[in-house]
Formats: sequence, structure tokens, C-alpha cells
Amino acid sequence: MENEMIKKAKEKVLNSPVVKYVSKEKINLAFEKIYICNSREELYEKYYEINNKKYDGFLKGFNNNEVSYIINDGSIHELIHEIFHTLSSEFKDGHRIVNGIQGEMNKGNFGSFVNEGLTDFLASKLSGEKDLAYKEQRILFEEIEEGISNFFESEDILFDIYLNKDTERLKYFIDSCVKEGTFDEIYNQYEFLNKEKRLQMAEKINKGAQKLIKKREFYKKHPFLAKIANRIGKNNNTNIPTLKSANIINYKNEDLSSKLKEDIAPIEDVQITEKEDKIEEKQINEETIEV
Repeated sequence: MENEMIKKAKEKVLNSPVVKYVSKEKINLAFEKIYICNSREELYEKYYEINNKKYDGFLKGFNNNEVSYIINDGSIHELIHEIFHTLSSEFKDGHRIVNGIQGEMNKGNFGSFVNEGLTDFLASKLSGEKDLAYKEQRILFEEIEEGISNFFESEDILFDIYLNKDTERLKYFIDSCVKEGTFDEIYNQYEFLNKEKRLQMAEKINKGAQKLIKKREFYKKHPFLAKIANRIGKNNNTNIPTLKSANIINYKNEDLSSKLKEDIAPIEDVQITEKEDKIEEKQINEETIEV
């Protein structure tokens, strides 16, 4: 008999935008690979058994490679969060090699904090719950959801980016709205920024998005001026957006990065700078993702 929590979580995933980007076969397989612990003590023991180290903190569940580990009295939200880690990852010989928008595991980058934020943000949209464990990580995506949705003219754009591991599209959006290099700053430093700075960063992104959307709409209404602006931009080697800037919304499941280089000149006229604090290095676990 199927566990009631698993049944409800599965229904929510199958009746969500997830099915646009992940096959039902893959979703069903992810829900088959769930290990339910009878107590929190067993969950900690399982974590130690797999990782050969104790977990220092309050553990609600974790995802190791293709298996989601949760406790029998856990929440639907916690289960969906772990399932999302499976659906957004790539595996080879049973080992996770790509972790969502964090990218390749062996690069040792800091993107896990941003990836956890998007994972939990999307899990919250399906479960209707907001887990306190990741409230700080979710801030960026809670704040920019409207702006990025309007920019790409898609309510499901964050599901699309996350499940397709399309870090380049998120990078393009953020860098276009603020300045080149902003995404890398967020990607590498977000974990070390306080709430105020995270909100300030989100505000800059939203203001830039609004400006670019207005400019894009203007050129849509005045295609002749768009052609002139594009020609002037090429002759003067300046970055003036053209109508092709709007075509990014049609690049689903294609080679986006190459199309960006071919079709879209980077938009750098929104110059907002801020000096960020230096950060110290932090080690990340390469295969186990905790919640």
C-alpha cells in the first residue's frame, strides 16, 4: 500500500508545471526511490552510514544520488524538496554528477546555496508550505519571480530553468538586468550576504528587468526605430537592444547559449554597482544534499 504522504506529494508533482519539462516516467521512478525512516534517529543513522560522518544540525531529510530519505511523519513539502533534487540532477553509474543550477559537482563551486533556494522555492509553490529551513535561500527567487516571469513572458520560467539545469538563462537574465558579472557574484557570495543585501540585490534585478521590458515593448511597437537602433549599435559598437531580445522566450529546450551569442547583443546600459564583502572558502558535500 502506497504511503499517504508519498501519494499526495506525487499527485501535486504530476499536476504541476513539472510535467512540461520532466517525463512522467522519470517522475514515477523518482517516487519509487524513496527510503522512509521510522524515526529521526534512524534518519541520522542512515546519513552517517552513507556519508561516514555525523550530521551537525537538525536533519529533516536528505537526497543521496537518486534516493530521497525522509522520516515517516515528515511533510509533503520536505518530500517534494528531495524529489526535486532527483529530478534536477544528472547521474552516472549511480553518482550525482550535475546538481541542478549548481552545475557539475566536481567544480567545487558555491552554487549549492542558490540551488537550494530555487529547489525550496519551487517545492513551496507545489506544497503551499514555506519551510523555515530555507527561508534565507528562497529570498532571491521570491523577490524576482514576477520580474523574470515578465521578462521571459512565462509563468513557469523558474521551473523550466531549474529542471533543465539552464544556469545560462538565469545568468543572462540577471546580468542583463544589472551588469555583467552580477550572476557570478550572487552565485559565489550569496551564502555570505545578510538578508538586507540579498533584498537589495533582488531590487536591482527587478528594476533592471522593468527597464528592459519597457524598452523591449517600445521597440516592438516601433520596429522601424528598432532597426535603426540596431544598425547604429553595430556601427558604433554599442549595446542597443533590438527586437531579437524578445526572442529569448522561444528558446525552450534548445541550445540557448549559442543563440544568445548569435542573436542577442548583451544589454549593459543598466549600470548599478555595489562593493560586496570578501568571502571565505567553504567546503561542500559532493553527493549528499540535506534538508
